Parts: sequence; structure tokens; C-alpha cells
Amino acid sequence: MLRVVTAGFIMLILGSPIAAQEGKAFELGVDGMIAYRATTPSSTTVTLPVGRMRVGYFLSPNFSFEPSLSYNSSDGNGAHSSRTIIGVAIVPQFGTLGSAKVYARPFVEYNFVTSTFENQRLTSQSSSVGAGIGMRVPLATRLMWRLEAAYATSSGESQFMGLVGLSFFPN
Repeated sequence: MLRVVTAGFIMLILGSPIAAQEGKAFELGVDGMIAYRATTPSSTTVTLPVGRMRVGYFLSPNFSFEPSLSYNSSDGNGAHSSRTIIGVAIVPQFGTLGSAKVYARPFVEYNFVTSTFENQRLTSQSSSVGAGIGMRVPLATRLMWRLEAAYATSSGESQFMGLVGLSFFPN
């Protein structure tokens, strides 16, 4: 399953007609995250330094479409769990704060979870919607920090997130 998702993500990046159009820029990025699940039982998750990969396709200088992919796996005490998250977002930039570019990021994510314990395999799928607000802060000519605060909800669960990312602009 992970191979299919990864192959699809790479094909989306390389085969996009938007990326092929002359003069359209795109952004390659990775994000680390600290997330707090506010519903009972509450939990805190830390995925640093990299928890998610993303590609932003700029449809105009201040508006981009952004697919993302995250994969986490854990083993312990005879149990195994993996989570794959595929997301899409639109990212309008709506202002500047000094040299930083301020943006919003409404998003939808699809979660695929597989757990194995005592030779029993459980799978689940869910979706979540959310929004974030953040800024891209210049670091070098084609490199920017990306700092964001976000909120997501899924089937009665609420999650608050702080994301720290690095964005590279190849063209």
C-alpha cells in the first residue's frame, strides 16, 4: 500500500500539467509538527524533524495548491502500527509582515491506519478537515522557513498543531 501511495505522489509531482507550464513556480517542503489532541483521552504527538512532505504548485504568484504525504510507523511489545496521511490544501497568501509572507491553509486529509497485535490486523480510514495560518520567512535566496498554527477536526476529535517547516523553491 505504501509503495502505491508513494508512486502516486511522485507521479503527481512529476506529471502535473501545472508544473509543466512555463513560468509557474513550485515549492518543495518538509514539516515537523507538535500536535495536541484535545478530546478525551488527550495526547501529544511530536514528529520532528520531518513528519510530512509537501509540494506546492503556484497557480498564481499568491495562490498555490498543495498535496502532502505523511507516513509514521511504530513497533513495540509485539504490536505494530502504521499511519499514512494524504492531504490536499489551498494556500492563498494574503499579506506580508516585514519580509515574511503571511498565508492561510485550509486542508482536507485522509488517514489510513493499520495495527497488528497478537496476529490480529485492524485497519481504519478516516478524514479530517482543518485550517492553518502561518508565514514563510526568507532564509536564503530559494529557501524559506515556514511557521504555522493549525486546527483540525475529525469525527468528534479536535487537534491543535504547531508546524515548523522548510521550503525550497527550485525555479
